[in-house]
Amino acid sequence: MPELFQVRYKKVRIVSLEYFNYSIHYTVFRNEIIVLRILNQNQDF
Repeated sequence: MPELFQVRYKKVRIVSLEYFNYSIHYTVFRNEIIVLRILNQNQDF
């Protein structure tokens, strides 16, 4: 199921959680999911 989301850059995949307004950047390496970052999408700058 981790391969469900498309690769955005290099081998990093991004899934957006619309209900929680977060996006998770992750990669799959040797049958393990490595979470690189979790970003809040409701930030005001």
